[in-house]
Amino acid sequence: MPEENKNIHKARELFTKLQAGDTCGYGGAKYIVNDILSNLSKGGVGSDALDPTGQKTAGEMNNALHDAASKLQIQQARELFTKLQAGDTRGYGAAKYIVHDIRSNLSKAGVDSAALDPTGRKTADEMNAALHDAASARQPATAATVNRPASKAPQKPRAPGMAP
Repeated sequence: MPEENKNIHKARELFTKLQAGDTCGYGGAKYIVNDILSNLSKGGVGSDALDPTGQKTAGEMNNALHDAASKLQIQQARELFTKLQAGDTRGYGAAKYIVHDIRSNLSKAGVDSAALDPTGRKTADEMNAALHDAASARQPATAATVNRPASKAPQKPRAPGMAP
């Protein structure tokens, strides 16, 4: 298989996975899209080559690529929101970093916080409040631990000659 065909094949394969919501280990839709476009460029073709039937235009395939990336970004935002609601901040260190990634994914997808509701019934304001509540529920535990009053337990006796 000529090198350009391998690149086109790889781009189509990644596009199919992107449409299925598979991150392919890339970590984000942006990286998958960049790799798809890179493979198309190396193959010397435009985005219309993503259509194996050859019937769709470059514009149609660019729209399909954008839609698939947006869908994945919304999916990732919802997964992070569910993780935050469950109190799982592992890998992030603090709720504010998860919230940042959620908002970043929503922004890149071109949608507002209402997209976090898989049922589509809640407004952006309601989902912003739910996001705030989920993040706030994680913050007090950290603040309470840091600002905990000193223990009232009896202190160990100090060695002779040590200042109190």
